[in-house]
Amino acid sequence: MGKRGWLICGLIVCSLATALPGFSEQKCVNADGEATVNNNDVPSARLEAIARAKWAAIEQTVGVDVKAGSFVSNFVLVEDVIKTKVGGSVKSFKVVNQSNKGDTFSVTINACIEPSQAKEAINSELALNNVHKGGTRGSNLYS
Repeated sequence: MGKRGWLICGLIVCSLATALPGFSEQKCVNADGEATVNNNDVPSARLEAIARAKWAAIEQTVGVDVKAGSFVSNFVLVEDVIKTKVGGSVKSFKVVNQSNKGDTFSVTINACIEPSQAKEAINSELALNNVHKGGTRGSNLYS
């Protein structure tokens, strides 16, 4: 087989490899989000609803890992901790539908999600003690 034959074989192998599920893990789904409109601030409510829809899309695509723990001192429960981890990022999204009814703003988005590896330092068993209360949610989500 000459150079041309090897080149054609290489191109075929590369095109087959990228078509396999492990190489193209991005998945697009529809997801809904809602937010309360405070003081007639519709733009802020829209942004919050979109953020919640992105969160829902990642949960729907990748799933949620839940860890729970209890802290006891002198046989008294000091604190219960529940930690959720979602490892994925929104690569792109489009608002499919939106509505503002009363004090609730709702959106439906189509989001393309790519699973990502969780940061082991943040999500390790030891990090359970470092749970942030009232954390924020973004496109690359770990709370």
